[in-house]
Amino acid sequence: PQIIGYHELCDPEIAWQRLKNFNGLIVHDSFVDERTSKVFSQLDIPIVRVGQSLPKYSNFSSSEVVQFFDPALNEFARYCDLKSYRRIIIVHTSHWNSIRLVREIRHFLHNRQLDDLLETIQLAKVSWDTAELCAFSYFQQLRDVDWSDTLIISVSGYFARGLCRALADSGELPDILSIDNLDGYERCTFFEEPFLSAIDRRMGNVYRDAAKLIYEQIQSGD
Repeated sequence: PQIIGYHELCDPEIAWQRLKNFNGLIVHDSFVDERTSKVFSQLDIPIVRVGQSLPKYSNFSSSEVVQFFDPALNEFARYCDLKSYRRIIIVHTSHWNSIRLVREIRHFLHNRQLDDLLETIQLAKVSWDTAELCAFSYFQQLRDVDWSDTLIISVSGYFARGLCRALADSGELPDILSIDNLDGYERCTFFEEPFLSAIDRRMGNVYRDAAKLIYEQIQSGD
């Protein structure tokens, strides 16, 4: 196995040079955008995409490992009375993957007739290493807000940690649900690890099982 950088997939000449001796590629969906999909569409090797919640770029042939959030959200709803909240806030960015997650969460809440409780907060589209500080700075300005009977759903574990830290000393914390498990992420660089509820997608296990199945299919000639 070799690791390919995102920047190498943006330049066709570099990509051809790096990939010319490869016979397969596993790519995380966050690497797939308008620039890299042009390269992927011209590759003549098997491509497996992992980590996407909904397909977006389908102009090249690839196998897909799709993550579904509905089972985890349903499980959360079974032990948490969502109708007991006064407001439910989704915290997200303008990144297309974040927008897709918001769409899924909105659909989930709509099916439970919770549209009237729903609000959204869109933070700046920043890199992972500054996302936590971005959320901290934003929610520091909201320390005087009444957070009682409030559920905050964050589509980023980094945002969840930042906002939790910002509101930790403001009195009653809102309930915070992070649609993100932080296993394998870089450790927090700004603050101590705060407590929050999290939906653990166990994506490490999903990726390992998917890779094993792919290998078995290749070996069997399927």
